[in-house]
Amino acid sequence: MTEIQCTKTPPIRLPHADLGALWRPVVGAEWHGLVRRLTGPGGTLDPAALPMFESDCVHILSRCSPPQTPAFDPRTGLVLGQVQSGKTMSFTGVSTLARDNGFRLVIVITGISVQLLDQSVQRLRRDLGIDGNANSGWVHVPIQPAAQEATSRAALLRQLQIWNDPDAFPHLRKTVLVTVMKNHANLRKLTSILRSVGASLAGGFSEVPVLVVDDEADQASLNTKVRKSDLSAVYGHIKRLRDALPNHTMLQYTATPQAPLLLNIADILSPDFCRVLDPGADYVGGRAFFLNNQQLVREVPIRELGSNDTPPPALPESLLEAMRIFVLGVTAEIGNPHYQTRSMLVHPSSQVAVHSVFVDWIQRALELWDRLLRQPAGDLDRQELLDEFERSHADLARTVPNLPPFAAMAPRLKQAMLQIQLQEVNAANGVTPIIQWESSPAWILVGGQALDRGFTVRGLTVSYMPRPLAAVGTGNADTLQQRARFFGYKREYLGYCRIWLEGSVLHALTEYVEHEDALRESLRTFESFNRPLSEWRRRFILDSSMAPTRTNVIDIDWRESVAGPDPVLLVAPHHDLAAVRSNQALVRELVSKSNWSPFGDPTWTAYQTHARCVDLGLRRVCEEFLMSFRTCLLDDAESMNARLLQCAEILSYTPDAPVDIVMMSAGAGASRHRTANEHDELDQFLQGANPAALGSGRISYPGDRNICRPDRVTIQIHMLDIERPDRSVVKAVPTLAIFAPNSRGIRIVSQPQGSINT
Repeated sequence: MTEIQCTKTPPIRLPHADLGALWRPVVGAEWHGLVRRLTGPGGTLDPAALPMFESDCVHILSRCSPPQTPAFDPRTGLVLGQVQSGKTMSFTGVSTLARDNGFRLVIVITGISVQLLDQSVQRLRRDLGIDGNANSGWVHVPIQPAAQEATSRAALLRQLQIWNDPDAFPHLRKTVLVTVMKNHANLRKLTSILRSVGASLAGGFSEVPVLVVDDEADQASLNTKVRKSDLSAVYGHIKRLRDALPNHTMLQYTATPQAPLLLNIADILSPDFCRVLDPGADYVGGRAFFLNNQQLVREVPIRELGSNDTPPPALPESLLEAMRIFVLGVTAEIGNPHYQTRSMLVHPSSQVAVHSVFVDWIQRALELWDRLLRQPAGDLDRQELLDEFERSHADLARTVPNLPPFAAMAPRLKQAMLQIQLQEVNAANGVTPIIQWESSPAWILVGGQALDRGFTVRGLTVSYMPRPLAAVGTGNADTLQQRARFFGYKREYLGYCRIWLEGSVLHALTEYVEHEDALRESLRTFESFNRPLSEWRRRFILDSSMAPTRTNVIDIDWRESVAGPDPVLLVAPHHDLAAVRSNQALVRELVSKSNWSPFGDPTWTAYQTHARCVDLGLRRVCEEFLMSFRTCLLDDAESMNARLLQCAEILSYTPDAPVDIVMMSAGAGASRHRTANEHDELDQFLQGANPAALGSGRISYPGDRNICRPDRVTIQIHMLDIERPDRSVVKAVPTLAIFAPNSRGIRIVSQPQGSINT
C-alpha cells in the first residue's frame, strides 16, 4: 500500500498578536457561545484549532475601524484563505466578535445565486445561534427581491434606535445581520434602505460602527469596466453602499486574491491590510494532491475528451473507472451505522446540453451495473463487471489502509448503488436545485458554473473534470484554482479520493501549488513589516500557461520576467538584528554537523581561501538551512523563494542531487568589511577576479562568482561586517550567494505598484 502523505509546513505566526492593530477587541459572551456551538456535538471546529481560530479573528477585527470612534475612515481588509478551508467560519467568528465589541450592523454580501446565498445564510443563522432562539443577540434582516423594502427598513431602523436609547436594556441592543445576494438589484435595494434609515436616524450612520463582509470578493464585486473609465453594475452599487456608511470596514474574503491585489491602489476595493489564514490540520490542498500524493490524480486520455460545447464521442472508460472507485468508497462507508456523506463531482463543461449527456451516461451505467449484479453467479457479463470492480478495488487498496477485501465488498455493491442520488446541478429547469444532503448518504453531482466557487460539496471523494484549460477560465490562475472543489478537510479519508483531469489542467494545477505557496508566504512576510498593503510589491511566480487574473478588472498592466540561473544575492541581511542572531546560530549549527575541507590555491590570500562541504545533499540543506534562513527584505525573501522553487524542481528529477556549501574567507578567520549604499543595501559584496598582477608565482583568483560548479547548486556563506549609512557597523552578518546554473527559469509576473523596498 502506498503511504498517503498529508504533511504541511507549520504555519508561521506573527511575533506579536497585535501587530498592526488599531484597537484591542474583547472576547465576550457571544464569542463563547459560538465556540460552544462549533466545538460541541455536530460542530465543525476541532478544539485543538481553537487558539489559532481565536487569534486570527481577534487580529482581523483589531485592524478594522474602531467601533468607539465616530466616522472613522472606512477601511478595506483582505482575508486570504484556501479553497474549501473554512473562510465562512472565519467571517462568522469575526462577526461574532464584532457583536461582542459593539458593532451595531454586520452586512454579509454572499452568493451570486439563490443556491449559494441559501447555503451561506443557513450556516450563518445556525452558527450565530439565531435559529429557534428569540433571545439571541442578533436580528436577521435578509435583503431579497421579493421582500418588502419598507419591512426591512423598519426592522433595521427599530434596532438602531434601540442602540441610541440610553435607557434601553442592554440585552435588547441586538446587532443586525443583513444578508444580501451579490447582484445589482439586491445591492441597489440595500443601499436605498441604508440611505433612508440614515436620514431617519439621529446622527445618521456616523456613530454606527458597521462591518461589511464580501464573500468570494474577487468574484463579481470588481469593476469590469475599469478600462473604459466606467462602473460595472455590481461594483457601482458596492461603491454607493460604502458611501452610505461613513464608519465601516469591508473585509474581502477569498482564496484567490490575485485580482484584488492587482487593483489600482487608488481603487475603493484595493485592500489596506491582509491576513493570511492557515487551515486546520485535517485540511488537504494542492500540495497534498499534486505533489505529495500524485497517485491520487489521473489524466483523462485525449481520445476520451470532448470540448466545452460537445461531449466525447462515446462514454469515456475513465468516467466508468471513476464511478467504480466512487461506488467502492460508498460501499466501504455505508457499513458504518454512523456513515458520512460521500460525493462524486462531474464537471464536464459549462454547457447544459453536455451535462445532460453525462447524466444520461451515468444513469445508464448505474442501471446496467445493478442489472448485471443481480444475474446468476455464472453469468459472464456479471463476472466481467466484477473483475473490473476488483481491479478498481486493488487501486483503492493501495491508498486506503484496512480496506475490506473485495470478496466481502462485492455482495454489497448493489446496496451502495441504491444509496446514490444522481443530480444535475444547473438552471436547465429554470432554477438551480438546492441539494438536500440529508436525504441520501451518496451523491453524484453533474454541472458546471453552479458547482463553481463557493459551492460546498459534502464528503467529496471523486472528481471528474475533463474540461481543457482553455475552457477553465481561459488560463487565469484564480479561476482555475476555484475549480478545485476537491480540496478541503479530507485527511481522514484522503485515500478514497481520486481526481481525473484533462492534461493541461493537471499541469496547470500542479504548477499553481508553488504559486499559491509563494504568494501566501510573501503576504505573511509583508504583514510582519506592519506596513500598509499598498506598499506590498505586486509580484507573482506563475507558470507560463497562466495569467494571474482576468484583464478586464485591472487598469495597470502587469509585466513578465524570468528568474534564471543568475546568482541570488541577499542584499539586506543586516536590517533585523534578531534575524542576524538567528542566522548566526543557523550557520554555527551547519558548520558543526558537516565535514569541511580547505578550498583554494595555496598562493591565494587568506580572504580568498575558503572551506567547502559536499556531503549533505541538496534536499537536506534546503530543509535544514535555506528554509530556516531569515531574510529582512521582501525582495530578498522573494528571490530566496524563487531559488527554493528551482531547487525543488531539481530534486523532483534528481532526489539525491548534490550541493556545494562554501564558507567564504574561512582561511582569514574574520569577516569581510562591506559598505551599504544610501538605501542601506549591499550593491556588491562578492569579491571580483584578481588577475596575475599579484606577482610572480601566484595563481590568479577567479572571483567569487566563479567559486561554483556548473553541474550543481552552490551556496556561498559570506560573513560580513556591514557599515551602514550612519557609519554604524553590524558585525559578523551572515549572507548568502546561491548559484544554480542548471536550474530552469521561473516566470515572474509583476506590476509597477507598491514599494520595491520596505
